[in-house]
Amino acid sequence: MSNVDVKVEYHKLDYPEFGYLNKELYNQMYYMSKNYGFYFSGFCAKVRDTDMTTYALKKHKNHRHKFILYNIRETNTFYLIQYCKSLIKIYYCYDGKYRTIINNLNRAYKKGREDAWKETEYKSEDTK
Repeated sequence: MSNVDVKVEYHKLDYPEFGYLNKELYNQMYYMSKNYGFYFSGFCAKVRDTDMTTYALKKHKNHRHKFILYNIRETNTFYLIQYCKSLIKIYYCYDGKYRTIINNLNRAYKKGREDAWKETEYKSEDTK
């Protein structure tokens, strides 16, 4: 699949929606990691590139079913990019708190993975 076939969507969020527990982005990360096995490293990559569309399309080949958190060095802008097979969703926020965002996104990812594991464990017990 070439980059021409990939659709890019932008979603601007304010800081509470981006960085707080049980808000839009937290719920999205939880849902995707639980139901579809999306991966999140738990780190924030600092980038210099300011054109996130070009940057995300360039990185798309190596990142599938992943969330990657980026921070632009000169500004306090955060981008969480959700890489799918034919879609890239870019969530962004201006002036966020670095530590709060990373901690809460990690919580959402880990909780989603734990719940997915518990569900598969219950399903395997039912088949016995």
